[in-house]
Parts: sequence; structure tokens; C-alpha cells
Amino acid sequence: MADTEFKIFAKRLSTKYRRNRKVEAFAKELFEKIYLPESEDDPVDETLPRTYKAYYYGQNDISELASKISGSLDTGNFAEYIQTDSDDTIEYPCDSFRPWFPDIDSSNYCACIAERFKDIIDHAAAPKTKDTTLAATSGGVPAIQMATLKEKYGIGLVAETGSVCPNDGCQKSLFTYRADL
Repeated sequence: MADTEFKIFAKRLSTKYRRNRKVEAFAKELFEKIYLPESEDDPVDETLPRTYKAYYYGQNDISELASKISGSLDTGNFAEYIQTDSDDTIEYPCDSFRPWFPDIDSSNYCACIAERFKDIIDHAAAPKTKDTTLAATSGGVPAIQMATLKEKYGIGLVAETGSVCPNDGCQKSLFTYRADL
């Protein structure tokens, strides 16, 4: 199973912030620190521990929870949660999130990481639509071409591999692209 954005995010933070807590408690705490409830109904509190565990391990995506909380996110509170005083411990989060924020440093790492989490939630909450120009999960293969490939090779290949090489670490597209003439 492919890594979800939240799984990657949570694993990078867990090295420093999880300590000895269970993964479900840690995952729930991440959502509690960024979500600012607007009513008595609190979807973060109502979500089951096993669901948070599945989020952490990437077995479930966070779309359902994200759609319930995306309008009430507080990145400032989350930034305070991940703030640390030790220069030694700031280096790891900065290095971990540099792929998304090349200019991340000790002065802005809290805001950058909070913004990344907000982006993950917003992306998961966004309505999923079928794109007729490019298939989002197919590495950019046009949807019409994907339909033809599905008919020719079966849905199993496309679904199982996501149109990328299934060999460990390869992730190359199974299809070649040619320029339109």
C-alpha cells in the first residue's frame, strides 16, 4: 500500500514528538492541536482510536475526518505544540521537512510544519472528482488512455500498482509518454 501524506507527516514528527505514547494517541493529538472546534460536536474526539492507528500506519486516508475539520484549523496552536527550545532538536524537523520547505530553519520551522499539516488536511478534504484530462493517481496518464489500458490489461494492474513499477523503491511509470505531434 502506498504511503499516505498523513502517514509520512506523522512518521517524521513521531521521531521527536511521540515519545513513548501509542501511535493512536499521538495521531489523535496531532489533530487535536490543529483543530479548533466550533461547536459541541467534535469529530476529532469522536473518532475511534483504531481509526487513528490506521491513519498513522497509512491503512486509511484521512479524507472523512479532514472534510469535517478543514474549515476550523488553527496552525498557530499547532506551531506552539511543535515548538522546542533546544537547538539540537530543531535540526531534525528542519531536515525532515526541507523537501517541502527549502528555506526552513530554526526561525520558521514551526510555521512551516503547521502549514504542511494544514495543506495535507485541505488536500484530503477536497472533493474528489474524475478529471478527464489527467488521472490524478496515475502519474499524469490521460484518463482516456487509462480507460483503454484498464480494458486491455484489467483493472487489477492499474489499481494494484497505481501505474508505477511495483519493485521496491523504483516508482517509475509503467507507461512511456510521447509528445503530441
